[in-house]
Amino acid sequence: MADSGACDRRSECETELCRFRPPATGRLVIWEVTHRCNLECLHCCTHSGPDVTTRTDVATAPALRAARDLAEAQVAEVYFSGGEPFLRPDFVDLLSAVDTSAVRVFVATNGYALTPGVIRRLADIAIEQITVSIDGYDAQSHDRIRAREGAYRRSLGGIGRAVEAGLPIRVSGTVTPENVDRLDDYLGGLGQVGVASVVLHTVLPVGRAAENPQLLFSQPEMTAVSAAVIGAAERFSSEMAVDHSFGRSATSRAVGGCPAHQRVLHINANGDVSPCSWLYKLDADAFRLGNLGEARLPEIIARRNDTLERLRADVPDCPIPAAEQLGRRGT
Repeated sequence: MADSGACDRRSECETELCRFRPPATGRLVIWEVTHRCNLECLHCCTHSGPDVTTRTDVATAPALRAARDLAEAQVAEVYFSGGEPFLRPDFVDLLSAVDTSAVRVFVATNGYALTPGVIRRLADIAIEQITVSIDGYDAQSHDRIRAREGAYRRSLGGIGRAVEAGLPIRVSGTVTPENVDRLDDYLGGLGQVGVASVVLHTVLPVGRAAENPQLLFSQPEMTAVSAAVIGAAERFSSEMAVDHSFGRSATSRAVGGCPAHQRVLHINANGDVSPCSWLYKLDADAFRLGNLGEARLPEIIARRNDTLERLRADVPDCPIPAAEQLGRRGT
């Protein structure tokens, strides 16, 4: 894709910074329950993979306590992810521990675990949405980024079974230089297996993605990427809902400023709680609020993070670019 011209200021670009959509009231929690995964994707933001240890994953008891505490902590939505969350043996127990009368539950998976047995168990839990990651417009392109032959076929099979069982399925896809010109093929293929909801986003250079620059767009390219995504979403609007974060400035998307800590929180696989998953990945020590093994979730949330407050004093919208600079200088 050819460059479309540089932007003088980041906020004037067709950027895609804040991907969080906190609820109108209450908090959104992003909970990475494990970093173990059966895949080793090139764009993984957590360096997840089959060889990642689970010994540092937060124990079942404090995890269950936190799941039960979500409502008390004024959490309206919890988004469980990984790694691959279904590789955590107690994951379905964590789902069951959430008070779904007060908290909406979302799950992100690569689809491998959506076997008939797991689908039957999930049918008994009030899950708002299950998001399955599909990143290619065909088997070859998907399997390449997922670093596993057969991944596309396996994930599409799980999606098909879940859709047939009536589970609320959404597909999440990363837009890369390889597939940005094939978005119609991508969306059309998903429609053929019954997918009615898709979310598209680009790759951020954190985790393993930082080691694979071929998956990234330069800032001057983002205007053309934005146009491609918005155009594809419009063309398929009668067939499926295509969500994305393009076409608006970071400030306009984050009403009242960056939602980190105030309306968005992150729980890492080891039990660390932070204001934002992306900030935590940039500098865990600087943005850690506490750990589920040493305190209850409501108590941790009430703590102040001085690093974030210093950034907020200088940055009106997403603090990630400033945090990157802060990390280079040292906090």
